[in-house]
Amino acid sequence: MHGDRIVAVIHSEKERESAEPESLVEPFLTRFVGKVQKKDDRLAIVPDHPLLKDAIPCRAARGVEHDF
Repeated sequence: MHGDRIVAVIHSEKERESAEPESLVEPFLTRFVGKVQKKDDRLAIVPDHPLLKDAIPCRAARGVEHDF
């Protein structure tokens, strides 16, 4: 996530560099607050944070039943 501090391996390929994360040093968020939303029979989590604007698609585990 943007803002996380990580340890990464740098790869160079065709004059282009990329970073492959190895471990998380310090997370950007210490807690996550959001709302579960059901739209078109699909579940998503809508973050309650100004920098996180996109809904996160999710699937309920088998056997979980809840009326939304």
